[in-house]
Amino acid sequence: MLAAAVGDSYQIPFSGNISYVHVEDAALRFVAAVSKSSDGAYVFNLDGTPVDIGQVISLIESEQTNASISYTGDAMPFPAEPDNGLLNQFLDIPGCRSMAQGVADTIAVFGQAKDRGVDLKQLLDVTIGRSA
Repeated sequence: MLAAAVGDSYQIPFSGNISYVHVEDAALRFVAAVSKSSDGAYVFNLDGTPVDIGQVISLIESEQTNASISYTGDAMPFPAEPDNGLLNQFLDIPGCRSMAQGVADTIAVFGQAKDRGVDLKQLLDVTIGRSA
């Protein structure tokens, strides 16, 4: 998504389904969990929304029409399971945002960062380990 926001091409090095959780949704669950008083120790999975990488690219392209994102390689070696909602129920919070909303929110945040003077190109280069 960062590459699309910068206008660079990028090839995702895997294919198949992946479970996605927007960072704000994960952070909300973490803060809600550590703030909750309860007896016992509970274990939950936060599996997110399973989406095929091709669908992710289509969502990115719908938000950033100049995006040049592709993928290659094998699927990741673990299942992409839908979230069962048990953590949300325990914390009494709504479910995670949709993948489409997550992509839109992320692209919007990159635009806000750019407007504040953040060098998104440098951020991309550092993130993917590319020499500037």
